[in-house]
Amino acid sequence: MISITNFKKIRRDGKVIDESMTAAQMISLGWSPEKVIEIEWDVDGRRLTFKCKHGLLAVVMPNRRAIAVLKENDDSGSNSSLVILDVNGGEKFRVNNKVMVGEKEESGTFYWFEPSRNSSPDYIGVVFRLDKDHSMVQVDIDSNTGGSVGVYRMR
Repeated sequence: MISITNFKKIRRDGKVIDESMTAAQMISLGWSPEKVIEIEWDVDGRRLTFKCKHGLLAVVMPNRRAIAVLKENDDSGSNSSLVILDVNGGEKFRVNNKVMVGEKEESGTFYWFEPSRNSSPDYIGVVFRLDKDHSMVQVDIDSNTGGSVGVYRMR
């Protein structure tokens, strides 16, 4: 089965973040915070890239067959889209910024990734801030369907 390897993030200042690099390692190198504007990875001997001039957060799904990307749509930092890319960099799903919380559909914004609360390698957790009261929930997303498989209140 084809999988994603050699995943890297490229910052606006040109510095490259290897997938295994921690924030502590970046700090120890004296790196100041900077937005990531590009990701690159290898698949089946090919080097692929995805860019976003306003910035992005990205993680390889645990199954190594998709990439979850929070793509900033402008420079505000609060207008992002959650997309799931397939191994070849094509947009597999664009996840709706509306989530079922309890029995009600709530609109909001996806902010950052967390490990899924489910053990499936096809799932990723994403923190979602509700527009109505700015509370946060974690939404576990299935990379095969783009759908929610769980919503959890955060403290």
